[in-house]
Amino acid sequence: NGQLSAYRSTYARTWGRFTRISRPVPGNHDYHVAGAAGYFAYFQQETTSPGYYAYDVGHWRVYALNSNCSAVDCGAEAGWLNQDMTANPRTCTAITMHHPRYSSGSQHGDSPEVRPLWQVAVNHHADLALAGHDHEYERFRAMDANGHITRNGIVSFVVGTGGKGLYKKGRTHVGSVIFANRRFGVLGLRLGAGGYSWRFRAIDGRTVDFGVHRCH
Repeated sequence: NGQLSAYRSTYARTWGRFTRISRPVPGNHDYHVAGAAGYFAYFQQETTSPGYYAYDVGHWRVYALNSNCSAVDCGAEAGWLNQDMTANPRTCTAITMHHPRYSSGSQHGDSPEVRPLWQVAVNHHADLALAGHDHEYERFRAMDANGHITRNGIVSFVVGTGGKGLYKKGRTHVGSVIFANRRFGVLGLRLGAGGYSWRFRAIDGRTVDFGVHRCH
């Protein structure tokens, strides 16, 4: 539930071993603590920060976004995103956020509140979106911000398989290519100059999904 003490006592012993190379985004549970103070303290981010930022990985520009729109001004965030994407054009761009725009998970499903962020990303021809929230693995075809499959949209992944109980599947969403909720696992990405490859590997070593995709 986002307490600093919980980060230190549990998270630090598992995923926390990778904090030095982590690029986190806040989730909904972090805001169970006022202002997500535990999250900001643990990851040593400024408490006055709105919780979103951009960074470069090789040829890629990656946007770590705060999708908790009930706690932060996502309209202002969309304005910042548009400004930064305009000032820093890239052949390949990714967005990461806690709440997925689309999900077939029975627990949460779609997150329409992030549509303005997705719309900005689609306008700037972003290529890849990563999210969690629903405890499942799911990959979607390129979609726009309004639920339509389009070659000019964003390919998205929901990867909520990091260790908490897995959720059941709801109705298969338009654009869903694969849904897996039987095993925990991690998604590995290789970001190249003109595209990326992915591989989702379960904790038993089995490859559940893999592929390659070119940037716009």
